[in-house]
Amino acid sequence: MKKLFFITYGGGHANLVKLVAEDLNRNTDYEIIILALTTAYKELKDQLKNLKVQSITDYMHLFSSDIEKIRGYGDKYLEDNYQKNGNVSEEETINYIGLSFFDLVTNYGINGAEKIYKKKGRRAFEPLNAAKKIISFESPDLLISTSSPRFEIASIRAAKQLGIPSLQILDFFENKYNLKEADYIGCSNDQTKKILEKNNMTNSNIRAVGQPSIENTVRLIESIDCRTLYKKIQINPEKPTILVATQKLMEFSNDVSMGRYIDKESVYLKLFDEIAEAKKHDNFNVLLRIHPASESKESYSRILEKYPFIIFSNEVLDVQESIALCDLLITHSSTVAIEAACAKKKVITFKHFYDIDHPFDEFTKDPFIFMPDLENMSKKIIEVFIMKQKNHSESFMPKNSLKNIRMFIEEILN
Repeated sequence: MKKLFFITYGGGHANLVKLVAEDLNRNTDYEIIILALTTAYKELKDQLKNLKVQSITDYMHLFSSDIEKIRGYGDKYLEDNYQKNGNVSEEETINYIGLSFFDLVTNYGINGAEKIYKKKGRRAFEPLNAAKKIISFESPDLLISTSSPRFEIASIRAAKQLGIPSLQILDFFENKYNLKEADYIGCSNDQTKKILEKNNMTNSNIRAVGQPSIENTVRLIESIDCRTLYKKIQINPEKPTILVATQKLMEFSNDVSMGRYIDKESVYLKLFDEIAEAKKHDNFNVLLRIHPASESKESYSRILEKYPFIIFSNEVLDVQESIALCDLLITHSSTVAIEAACAKKKVITFKHFYDIDHPFDEFTKDPFIFMPDLENMSKKIIEVFIMKQKNHSESFMPKNSLKNIRMFIEEILN
């Protein structure tokens, strides 16, 4: 029986691994083991009852000869990295941080490791030695990860050293600062595949497979009965609806892997000023959905006070319901834009005051309607409402993504 070893962090990466692992479990006889890092462990342990989901703690017996040093480093930096009410246990935090820091010390010595950690924090971690020991212990026929840095990229490099083939399933779009070093790459669409090949960013075997997370979300959106939602939030179904999906905004220099958070309030105030101007000419409903994990309603209090026509959708709708209700989505670079576009919604993306270039080139191209700044956004909104919606070709996001990934894995292993 062939063994697959998945390694993933939490959030969208864990959801992607969950969908792929469930499909493989239903349709193949592969042995599947998942190393779920940080927040991914609780997410996947709760959802994948029929699969073996491991944490870093489950592998600590492999490091018994250095356990005192590892736990000592973990204890030392626990305060920087542990949240009492978070989804990662204190034990797992100590082991994850300790093991990662121990690897840093092995490579740079204690003084060098402390200096690097002080400058970069967790971004300094790339525990190749730890990953190598864990992968060697599991001895899989194929290592599968997503496009995260730190432990995931270390695992790809470790697998190469061990002569074990590896597959990376990438995020939605190409980001040249997410390292792609696996032997095989599964990307979202032909456009991304061409960019990877054109830029010679990888010598891997690349295939456009689609995105299971997006396909799953679009199915949910298309199954929603909007009539009940109109009544639920008491908006006029005869009027078109704009959904603004926000996020923390960053300013980058030339390196999208390094940035700093900027004053998002001034950006979103300008955006809503433009929406208010457009509303004078064409009355429509306006929903605001903020990023549920990294933003708070309080940070939008000035905007909500200035424009009482805004409905704060986080309190009454989930993200799929919000997309289902909208005719037009406006966002900077939220993945909600991809879900909305695939659900045949019109989507405007924009560059903010602090952007040198938009961090994701794909958001500046069809099917997205890109605004190079926020000036004249009001005119663009009016213009977009009277535009016919384009039918996106399957090349934007191939269908049957889970089957595509499964067939890719079967080919790799045969």
